[in-house]
Amino acid sequence: MPFQPINTQEEFDAAVQARIQQEAAKYADYNDLKAKAGKYDALADKNRTPEQRIQDAEKNLAAANLANLRVKAAIAHKLPIELADRISGNTESEINSDAEKLANFFPAPQESAAAPSVPPPPGSAPLASTEGRAPVSASDVALMDLASKL
Repeated sequence: MPFQPINTQEEFDAAVQARIQQEAAKYADYNDLKAKAGKYDALADKNRTPEQRIQDAEKNLAAANLANLRVKAAIAHKLPIELADRISGNTESEINSDAEKLANFFPAPQESAAAPSVPPPPGSAPLASTEGRAPVSASDVALMDLASKL
């Protein structure tokens, strides 16, 4: 069959619709298969022995304990919590060792020196109490100095 160019929107829509119907026919029994798989899973779960259920619960508990150790190691080494899942190891010492290695890639958090608070200009009384105010940044000091000279 020779190539026929598509010249109108209607021809294009018809071609696309035919292709969509062809693909939909491939998966026409998808919902039936999905329902059967759900029934199979429910039956397989029902037929599990108590020992198998205990084993699964123990596996889940062990995984949760490892995740907990990773989070604790991330906190102890001052890593972002988002990186806790990047820490590897199966024992507490392995996890702590890996967290320490990972922490070496991040700069140590620096204690920021409190910025000096700006005193009121000489000979003026404060408009409000300055007790408990947050420190002012250096750029704020410069702006306040400029404003006081106006």
